[in-house]
Amino acid sequence: DRAHVVGHSYGTLVAQEFALIRPERVRSLVLIGATATGLDNAVIQQFLLPLVEGEWKEVLQKRPGFQWPQDAYQLTPRDIDPHIDAWLAQNWVVELAASPEFCAQVVPDTASVKLGAWIGMLRNLARADNRERLQLLSVPTLVTWATQDNFFIEPFQATLRQALDAAVAKRRGRYVYKTYGRVPMPASGNTE
Repeated sequence: DRAHVVGHSYGTLVAQEFALIRPERVRSLVLIGATATGLDNAVIQQFLLPLVEGEWKEVLQKRPGFQWPQDAYQLTPRDIDPHIDAWLAQNWVVELAASPEFCAQVVPDTASVKLGAWIGMLRNLARADNRERLQLLSVPTLVTWATQDNFFIEPFQATLRQALDAAVAKRRGRYVYKTYGRVPMPASGNTE
């Protein structure tokens, strides 16, 4: 009847939504690498959307009669580029703290994700904004964030904490925020 709900990255927005809509079903909430909003996120706006809704879309629209996005939903990145695995290993499935062997295992799965999932997730993430709604969060919450997270960098963490602080001030819930790592990302968000 009740569960401990865990979300990572984009999944934290899904977990937040569930906890806000059905708090009676949530024993606790764990948000790993979380954000309260995707608005104004440079990774989304300047890298991911231009990749999927730009480069990938342009390649596919060269096909006779191809209609974006409906004809793309069941395709995968490999349908755009049969050598996409190498690009994903270099640019997408990258995690400083993970072993290269582990990341190599993730690449084939990532290359097989249907474009409908990429399109839907990015469109939703680009407009997601739970800053006001999170002030109504009433379930015990644990937030963990790695200082080397280059997707939801520190300003997004401050925004998330402000929303959670407001929930606590309204006596709606409580949370614990834990940071892992000692070396923060540079202001650019790039690890190189």
